[in-house]
Amino acid sequence: MAALRQGRSLADSERIAAHTALRILADNPDRLRVPATVIGFKVTDPDRARRQIARLETTLRSVLRDRAQWLERLRRQEIAGTEFLTWPVDGSMLPWNMVPKSELEQVDPELRRRVEAILQSKRATVSIGVRGDYLLVSLGENNQHLQQLGNGPLLIDRPELAPLRQAAGRPLTSIVYVSHEYRARAATANQHQFYGSFLLEEFLKHPAALREDSQRLIDQETRRELMADIRTLSARLAAAASSQGATLRFSFRTPRGYEGYWYDWSETFQLDGSQPLTVLSHVGGDPLGFLAVRRRVTVEDYDQTVKWLRRAVYYFEKIGFKQMDARRQAAYADLRRQAEPLLAQLDRANRELLIPALADGQAAVVLDAKPPGASEFVSEGDAPSVPTSLPWLNLACVCGVSDAEKFKQGCQEYFAAADQVWSSVRNLIEDVRDVVQARTQAPQKQRFQLPAGDVLRPTLQETAHGELYFYRLPEKWNLDGRVAPNLALSEEFAVMSWLPEYSLRLLESQPLQAGGPLADTDRPLAAAAYLDFAGLIDATELWLLRAWERAEARRREQEQQRLASSEPARAEPRAAVMPPAAAPRVPRSRVAATQTPAPSSARIPPRPAPPPQPAAAPAPQPSPPQPALPRERVVRGQDAATEENTTPRDGRKTFHLVMDVLRCFRGFVCVRYQEDDAMVTHYELRFEDLPELP
Repeated sequence: MAALRQGRSLADSERIAAHTALRILADNPDRLRVPATVIGFKVTDPDRARRQIARLETTLRSVLRDRAQWLERLRRQEIAGTEFLTWPVDGSMLPWNMVPKSELEQVDPELRRRVEAILQSKRATVSIGVRGDYLLVSLGENNQHLQQLGNGPLLIDRPELAPLRQAAGRPLTSIVYVSHEYRARAATANQHQFYGSFLLEEFLKHPAALREDSQRLIDQETRRELMADIRTLSARLAAAASSQGATLRFSFRTPRGYEGYWYDWSETFQLDGSQPLTVLSHVGGDPLGFLAVRRRVTVEDYDQTVKWLRRAVYYFEKIGFKQMDARRQAAYADLRRQAEPLLAQLDRANRELLIPALADGQAAVVLDAKPPGASEFVSEGDAPSVPTSLPWLNLACVCGVSDAEKFKQGCQEYFAAADQVWSSVRNLIEDVRDVVQARTQAPQKQRFQLPAGDVLRPTLQETAHGELYFYRLPEKWNLDGRVAPNLALSEEFAVMSWLPEYSLRLLESQPLQAGGPLADTDRPLAAAAYLDFAGLIDATELWLLRAWERAEARRREQEQQRLASSEPARAEPRAAVMPPAAAPRVPRSRVAATQTPAPSSARIPPRPAPPPQPAAAPAPQPSPPQPALPRERVVRGQDAATEENTTPRDGRKTFHLVMDVLRCFRGFVCVRYQEDDAMVTHYELRFEDLPELP
């Protein structure tokens, strides 16, 4: 990016990037290896597969006939009693003459010689053959792995595959296994770990790639500090990557869809699976979906975050601050002076209040679509309300609370800081207004008064389930009076949502009705997830139908008005009857909608008499309305005769068909728990096919 800003150093930047990649390769020649890879395909006719390999050999010999050095390497070889077509290649076959000479000259000659020697010493072999009932495709430095395939200890006998041996009788659909050795080598394949951080080091060592003013501002001491921090951060990330363990995943078919397990023996998990997830009793019992976890909350993690944020500010002030003009430097200095005590206040609130208050570590995001009902929350004013026949898409965040008093004190500290910020912003706006008034010399007018400093303080309402803190929205927004951003707090949980009635509902403890892997919620769990996809489609479909009906009503009204304005006047005004609006479709799962009666016929007002015109042929009359065609579609659990009639042009038949197809995926259930040294993920995908046509 520095090269692009300068406009002339792009070539230098590309050269440095290429130089860095080549130097990494030259310093680590033993780490450039071709992994032994075997891909197997089950075949029903092995002889036919062998004939196809013979055809492939004929084609390759025809293509390579002008390259004798490449053609002589293609040969047949018997490996462990099986004939393979093999093709060994090495670095000497690379087309070095195709690389532009000008680009090669930009690389250090000694570095280029080392890289060429390393690449020319590397070998790889591609092999293909039929062994038993399997077509094998192999890639490796040699064919030694094919010679050993099937000999010695079997993969299935490894301790990590014990869960797979127990599931051997199930209709397996997939198996994935990655050993600890492979993941450890992959994590440490490059000693620099993160190529991007090493590139940044190279840019710091080559100021030519930076802007000229940056060369002056980033001194040698700053470069050394930056590189030291980059190496420290890379080492921390590398240590986390090197602790990766073996993984095993397998899935199988069930009467309801697919079920599977994922075992991971890594040591870097921040999840805590030592106790049950009690937050599952506060997701509403039967929601559309949720994601719940329990994480380890520690001050050490918070300290690391604060440390790197402070280092980022430190480098900004050492590099970016010097590039500002005097006016901006003064503004930044004033902002820092005002922000430092506020940040110190928030830091104390986090360390001493909020982190201990949230030590429970539980959190959940919940989605539901139940219509609002009776509530302890009382709305004000004559704000419009959403029809109760339509579902509300409610989104809430639930978190476990270990100390409600400390949680409230921590929130009060944040509100106090917010009041100070708002007071400063309010004074700044008032000063700007006075300056503009003085410069323009405009007459004094009644101007909007900004709210006082406590505008960010919520309203408190005591309820039977806990304390409710909420903000009432302005009436001019024309929103439902029950909508109010809020936080409901009890002794054990806090709930945030935009509907107070929903927050209070989640504070109540209700047993979860998810089933499957979530049938037992009393066991220790680290995480859980659930989605009723069919219910989500039902809720969305009702809103889309309501929007569709309103659009159709507006279109019919505009059509009638157009016809009324284009037809000549008659002796008596003609009454036109609008077709009745379609009743809302009753979904075939989960959400029940109340059918609304069709509106009564509407009369079109008399048309104004047009100006006199010479006699002419009578104007053509509009075509009579076409009779409605019955819908032909299958609705599960509902007779198709109860569906509304519709015309082909409105597309509702296609719309409902798409919704029914989407509902074939019913949803999924997933839990994560600790089993010995492994973190296990047990999941279930649920499907339900459409009924057959009669």
